[in-house]
Amino acid sequence: MSDTTLVGGAETTLVGDATPPAETTEAAPEVAPEATPAQTPTDSKPDEAVVGAPEKYETFNLPEGMSVEDSTLESFIPLAKELNLDQGQAQKLVDYEAGRVQDLIDSQEQVWGDLRQEWRTAVKSDSEIGGPAFEESLAAGKTFLSKFGTPELMEALNSTGMGDHPEFIRAFARAGKAMKEDALSVGGPGEHKRSPEEILYPNQNST
Repeated sequence: MSDTTLVGGAETTLVGDATPPAETTEAAPEVAPEATPAQTPTDSKPDEAVVGAPEKYETFNLPEGMSVEDSTLESFIPLAKELNLDQGQAQKLVDYEAGRVQDLIDSQEQVWGDLRQEWRTAVKSDSEIGGPAFEESLAAGKTFLSKFGTPELMEALNSTGMGDHPEFIRAFARAGKAMKEDALSVGGPGEHKRSPEEILYPNQNST
């Protein structure tokens, strides 16, 4: 009867191996491979020069039609130097701020334009100066302004947009209509001629 050892697989007896022991030979010592020196990469680039704030910034570019006050630049340039911004980086901040200011201007103009449109709509729908009386009211108001208004007043009404306000148009229209009625009235030689103040404020008693 034969058995298989756990470590070999050859047939053994109960007292030992059935085959004579094999001759042993001394193993040759392992020689470590020579270390290869690390190679320095040949494609490394020298550090690029860091560009910072110039001694003096060139004139910054602004959108067409936009200007900047000297006091604003006087406060911006020291900040740009403190942050060590080069010309291009500082220009980017200028562009950003210019865009922000333009957006604010556009927003304000939109709000003001919408308000003026609301005034015009209110005038046209007003029970006294609007509706069928709209054209007549405008004509009467212009008649009064052409006689008593100054170029400065006309410029103020147009530049501020207040010439669209319902109450301004109401007052001018009433004054113009009163002028027309006064011109058509026929009186005696001693009839009092109304002043502009009396035309504008007919219910006030003169003192």
